[in-house]
Amino acid sequence: MGWLHTLWRRLFGSAQTGGDGVLWAVIECARCHERIPVRIDPRTDLQSEYREPGETGPWYTLHKEVMGNRCYTLIHLYLEFGQQRNVTAQQVSGGQLLSLGPEKPEDI
Repeated sequence: MGWLHTLWRRLFGSAQTGGDGVLWAVIECARCHERIPVRIDPRTDLQSEYREPGETGPWYTLHKEVMGNRCYTLIHLYLEFGQQRNVTAQQVSGGQLLSLGPEKPEDI
């Protein structure tokens, strides 16, 4: 069964939780002030932006709609990423972005 585990890791990567390249955003709802953790996987969640040669703008964008457990307010998260998949711009409507980073928030 060791060969099957090796094949799985080569095809799909390891199942470790740390260092997997995800970003965590913590958003606070403007209405009920609930803090909501949002997982962002740059490998699967980003959309490529196709532009004409010479046109400026982000390489990737992310659109997420988030809803908490306390109220039904829909919070829109919009992030722009550069060529190296680093965040270059951020916008939140219906709430406030409290933090954005690779560490999963533990106290929420």
